[in-house]
Amino acid sequence: MKRIYAMLLALALLFSLAACGNSASPAAAPAGDAAAPESQETEPVGTVRFFNDQPQIENTLKDLASRYTAQSGVEVVIESAAGADYEDALAAALAGENAPTLFILGGEKALDRFGASCLDLGDSEAAAELISDHYALHRNGAVVGLPCTLETYGLATNQTLLAQAGYTIDNINCLEDLQKVAQVITARGHSLGFAAFTSAGLDTTSEPRFNTVLASLPIAAQLQDGASGAPFTDAYLDNLHALWDLYLDNATCKREEIAGKTAEDSRFEFCEGKAVFYQTSAADYDNLKNSFDEDELTMIPLYFGVGDEAYQGLITGAQHYWCVNGGAAAKDLSATLDFLAWLLGDASALSVLTNQLGWRAPYRAAAEPDNRFERAERDLTLSGRVPVALHFDAIPSENWKYNLSASLAAYADGTGDWEGVVAAFTAAN
Repeated sequence: MKRIYAMLLALALLFSLAACGNSASPAAAPAGDAAAPESQETEPVGTVRFFNDQPQIENTLKDLASRYTAQSGVEVVIESAAGADYEDALAAALAGENAPTLFILGGEKALDRFGASCLDLGDSEAAAELISDHYALHRNGAVVGLPCTLETYGLATNQTLLAQAGYTIDNINCLEDLQKVAQVITARGHSLGFAAFTSAGLDTTSEPRFNTVLASLPIAAQLQDGASGAPFTDAYLDNLHALWDLYLDNATCKREEIAGKTAEDSRFEFCEGKAVFYQTSAADYDNLKNSFDEDELTMIPLYFGVGDEAYQGLITGAQHYWCVNGGAAAKDLSATLDFLAWLLGDASALSVLTNQLGWRAPYRAAAEPDNRFERAERDLTLSGRVPVALHFDAIPSENWKYNLSASLAAYADGTGDWEGVVAAFTAAN
């Protein structure tokens, strides 16, 4: 009996060991074998799809895109369209599959059509790189576009001649200061040998300086007050009247001669030292610089007698803006914002925009401009001056500009009066 009990006990022990051998617990990995990695879910990488309005710069943009892709692994696809068909092409692209995540808009008028597609960039890294929020494109208080390149306008100033008249640019901080300096120069013109202003030419090569740039001063003031646009009122035309008279009465030519004066006449007078001030653009700097010593030239604001002019900057703005498609997929939106932050915040990327494309990129990482007019604008803005907004696309039509020029010329030569200027400015055409 004892022998049978012992045999049963041995069998039970044998079955118990067998059950342990067939346990669901995994066997230890053989020595030298790596343990299998745990499964990890990777975050999908987005794509940047950029719709460009200037085909002539596409190769440069593709080089930048390739550099960014090599650095980040993010694909940047560039498509271009141009001319009058650009907005229609953009509208079709935004409505289609694989819609652009980044695109260019031409200014405030374009917001009527595309504003709802634009993401608010106010809190973005790219917007934080802007030297001034005043340069941005706004819609209902939101930043919806960041400028590609700035345009700047003001009074080019020959500091050497100004010093000979007994002044520096620090003496001119408002319209009243400018009037005083101009009138002193005119009174002493025979002994000084120069005038205050170059000729305010109104032939077709010169008139945009006045029917567009000068006219932008009262337009900007009205829009700042909340006006919706044309037709404009006469609210600030007394200020325009004072500035226009200042040009006419303190210039290198007689009032009745301006209708035939060209842009080249005005530029020549300035380069020859015949006048202290010359209303022009920063883009004109390259045409002037070889006639002056390095420190002679600067640019001061077009003072207009509106607001606290001690805080006024130059007329500055953009006609092309970077905009982001707020309706893009989350991963593509994130990739696009990262790309834009790199493009506008990386010194080497900005150098391509400035050196190869000749753009004035108003971002903190951009090198200081060689152009002394652009440098003056940057310095004024960094010091707290507020640039006068550029509202070229608020001008009603080419016919409106033509009529304004004709009225300014008629007022100058005495065949018309200031009421004719008021009528042309306030017309709806």
